[in-house]
Amino acid sequence: MNEHLFYKINQKSTIRKELLEYAVSVTDWKRPLTFLATLCPKEIYLKDILFEKLNDIINPDRLSICIFKIPAKTYYNIHVDSMRTFSFNMLLNDSSKSVSFFKNSKFEHHHCGITELEYEPDCLYLFNTQMEHAVLNQGDDRYILSVRGKNMYDDALKFVKEINL
Repeated sequence: MNEHLFYKINQKSTIRKELLEYAVSVTDWKRPLTFLATLCPKEIYLKDILFEKLNDIINPDRLSICIFKIPAKTYYNIHVDSMRTFSFNMLLNDSSKSVSFFKNSKFEHHHCGITELEYEPDCLYLFNTQMEHAVLNQGDDRYILSVRGKNMYDDALKFVKEINL
């Protein structure tokens, strides 16, 4: 199992398509840190009961609920997030020629093993941002809903299992 890297939430989200429509319409993307980002509209976000269930472990700061845009034909290098311990991520695109992956072994002669996260439509993933990870986007612009959590990944994993998500 790869639960120390990511965990698929079993309950499907109901707002992916609406968020994708919104993301594609945005013209004023900001770069607060490393990704192009826009705030997720509260009126869309609150339609999904899934996020109400996760409210106890989601950072209450409105700036913590964003849509990230990863431009076409780009690679975001292997890294560990400095400002968040975990997030809930959902690919908004209907399909994507992109891959998120986690480094799962030490570099040896410029090589290392990886574990791929294959996003499924309408699925939210608990994502351990403290493990080395990267994104390779070989296709069109890629949009990701990313909700920053509070506390630690292991606590969040325990919580989602306890409430049967």
